[in-house]
Amino acid sequence: MRSSDTARRVLADLPTAMGLLCWSTAPAAWRDAVARAARLLGPGWEQDPCRDRLGALALLLYVEADERAVAVEDVPLDAVRSVLAVDERGLAWHLEARVQRVLRGQGHSPYRDLRKAGRDRPESPLWRIQRRLIHVRMPAEPTTMVEPRPSALARQVEPLLALLAGTTETAEQRLPRAPRPAGPLTVRMDGGRVYRWSGGMAVGAVPVACAPCGTLPGGTVLVDGPDATYVCTNGHSSDQGLLSAPHVRIAVAHGLDDDGRAAPVVLPDGTDIVWHGDLNIADADAAEEIDPTAYFIGSSRAWRND
Repeated sequence: MRSSDTARRVLADLPTAMGLLCWSTAPAAWRDAVARAARLLGPGWEQDPCRDRLGALALLLYVEADERAVAVEDVPLDAVRSVLAVDERGLAWHLEARVQRVLRGQGHSPYRDLRKAGRDRPESPLWRIQRRLIHVRMPAEPTTMVEPRPSALARQVEPLLALLAGTTETAEQRLPRAPRPAGPLTVRMDGGRVYRWSGGMAVGAVPVACAPCGTLPGGTVLVDGPDATYVCTNGHSSDQGLLSAPHVRIAVAHGLDDDGRAAPVVLPDGTDIVWHGDLNIADADAAEEIDPTAYFIGSSRAWRND
């Protein structure tokens, strides 16, 4: 199987998409929001899989439930329809501000605010999920005539309106229940190294290094919801954002395919894999569908240096 096909297969899988939004200690209300969004999107998912749409709908259900002080399952679909709107430029500032207001009220904050308050800790997974969805790419120059690029949340307004236009709560109850999200993944390196591959002017690989210990073989890669973390053999964890959970899942699926076995897209909860050789992962800043084997390395034999 071509690695790009593997990437598409992993990203198009609904339980995997849910798992990238649900971490092991996620609030029950957030898990309920992801499950209800998956149930509503389920019938058309195979034809048009989109994790941004799943995340956007889950976020809106979660915000509505919080503001109304009701369970996620009790949020009327009319309430979600009523807030789905963009301005004449296709932007959704009001919707994004509302999401952040609710999350801030729950104690979620961006890293800069945490540092300012003397709390030098990582942003919560939910804050980072919403940040990815509401990020608006502004022009490089303030005076340019180029318009800001709408956020992922704004781009999902029209598809969600089309989805919800003919859906009632009665029709929703007849839909199949959402599948179980993909659970955490542990990859134990058996002597090999973890490499981050990037493209651009110079294509190359950078070994994932531990700040205190330097570059060491071995270690463990942990995937839990939207997070992927490297833990060295001495127990030190990598910084947040160094690795990307989707890219790690793609790398593992491709590596299993490369062994001549059909890799399951969704591995059982608590899957613990011993990885022989090196693990090659696309850089966290690369597009999610990018796979090192197809775009950077060029040879499937280079993928697993056993």
